Amino acid sequence: MYGLYIDTSCRLVLGILQVSDSSETTWVDYESYAEKKSSAVIHKLIDDLLKKNQIPMEKIALLLETAGPGSYTGMRISHGIAEVFKLFGKAKLSFHHFEVPAFLGISSGVWVASAFKGEFFVYRWYEDGKSETALLDATSFKQFCLELQCKKIPIYTHFKTELEHDFLNEVSSSFMETSVLIKQDLLHLMEKVFKDQNSSRKRPYYYRPLEKEFRLYENEA
Repeated sequence: MYGLYIDTSCRLVLGILQVSDSSETTWVDYESYAEKKSSAVIHKLIDDLLKKNQIPMEKIALLLETAGPGSYTGMRISHGIAEVFKLFGKAKLSFHHFEVPAFLGISSGVWVASAFKGEFFVYRWYEDGKSETALLDATSFKQFCLELQCKKIPIYTHFKTELEHDFLNEVSSSFMETSVLIKQDLLHLMEKVFKDQNSSRKRPYYYRPLEKEFRLYENEA
């Protein structure tokens, strides 16, 4: 069967999967777009990708969604499409970017992203299965990353280019990209996603609770 992969948590990424009877999953196609306004182009780009690979939408039986972390504006796009798929009785699986390293055998580490509004999102997981999150200002975030690097703790993010700030130049070059892991190690990732009983019910993961997110926008007006 074929599946459609959608990630709007940072930049727009689309892909077509082929899942065999032996549960092995491979990429048929994979495209990463610099386009920021995903809502304006995503439907056309999905249609173009399917036509390019001569796969009609009727043959897409599965939607694989990266459900964040991301902003409300970014996440509502992929989640809206996922809800439409469910209405038409198609299967839906999802995971979060910060789960990818652990899925691929990294027992502890940190995942980070720009959360806008001058803040940075941090997710840290440990060997004992515990995890914690935080929102840090720019100064605290830089210091945090420097301390992690001194301790040789791996740091991951969506795309390094999305963290290109002058104050981060000395630390961000060593970050690893979960977007690259997803593309390069799809088989092992999908094995974990298929085994995750909650993968069909995961909600979008926002950097902030919605009441705080919209209060911040309101204060800017």
